[in-house]
Amino acid sequence: MALDQNLFGPVALTVNTLWTLNPDYPSLVLSLQKRGYRPSRLQDAIAEKGDFQITADSVRRVLGVRSASPILVANGFKELVEVLEKEMLVNLRTSVIFYELIGSFRVTADHNPLDRLNSVFGKAKILSQTRDIFGEEVAPFSLRLVPKGRHPDSLEWLDVTLEPILTSPANKYYVGVVYRSVNMDKVMDFLSRVEEKIAQLIEKIGGG
Repeated sequence: MALDQNLFGPVALTVNTLWTLNPDYPSLVLSLQKRGYRPSRLQDAIAEKGDFQITADSVRRVLGVRSASPILVANGFKELVEVLEKEMLVNLRTSVIFYELIGSFRVTADHNPLDRLNSVFGKAKILSQTRDIFGEEVAPFSLRLVPKGRHPDSLEWLDVTLEPILTSPANKYYVGVVYRSVNMDKVMDFLSRVEEKIAQLIEKIGGG
């Protein structure tokens, strides 16, 4: 299945930066306003412009950019980094522990997600063994992929969840993506290709 933008529904993405120290939020907001941002009415956002928001969590010490478009997230994040580095003189190398992409996607497939997941992953021996436990035959409903041998609290992490959407299991997938790294460029590169990667994964399952 080739990448087709029409297959993708609304996208919610957040790029988070986890700080070792709290940023100067008032100065950050002022700098953003000078660039055309307006105050946000959303509880978790400090400013917004167009169709994306700058999000903040002072408890977790996280800054983020959220939008319905990966391109807007990338552009907004680049501007946020520019404000932090050039106007607030923040040294990101010493202030940021890791960068994280969090996304959720709804994808219309050219096959039946429920049938394909059952078929591709339903032959595992454990499934026949659990039939006696539940009193009926069971099958996989979702797929979750993580790096082999790596711990979930690693600073380098990938977590992809794929499952049929409950209300449309015959033609739609929910895909959740988490990608984390200490290298900002790696996260931005993954963001630029995340839709293509999802399309490739679903193509593999559909053709499996």
